[in-house]
Amino acid sequence: METKREFDGRSDVYGMTVLPDISKRCEGREESNAVSARRRRFLREGLRILGIGTAYCLWVCLTGVGIPCPFRLLTGYLCPGCGITHYFVALLQFHFADAYSANPFLFVLMPFLVTYGIYRSHLYIKTGREEYAGGELGLLLLTLVGAIAFAVYRNL
Repeated sequence: METKREFDGRSDVYGMTVLPDISKRCEGREESNAVSARRRRFLREGLRILGIGTAYCLWVCLTGVGIPCPFRLLTGYLCPGCGITHYFVALLQFHFADAYSANPFLFVLMPFLVTYGIYRSHLYIKTGREEYAGGELGLLLLTLVGAIAFAVYRNL
């Protein structure tokens, strides 16, 4: 009667030790390299965005000059994003009431956006998945509808 026992990735057949399958180790290493590459890309892009945002914030704080809203310049109405610069400057100075008055929709939505951003970042780094699932698209659509409703409300 033949016996085959599994232990620690090695097989013992008829008392002879067989070397473990090296290809499994290489697959794990390739996957680990892919995760590391995605992590580096994410950090590189994140630091680039953070640097640009920090430079813009410093520019606004030092000069008081920001980028005007093109929608407001063309129509005279406030878009859902109007006040974002003032919002972030107020948050950085811990003036939460001013941040709320600059853009109440973003003030309420920001904790959810940060949580979702962390979730998507983790998902991308671990799996490489960039496409959205059905439930995520529903939430993003709901956010878009909320932003449009907010824009209409704030211009009444």
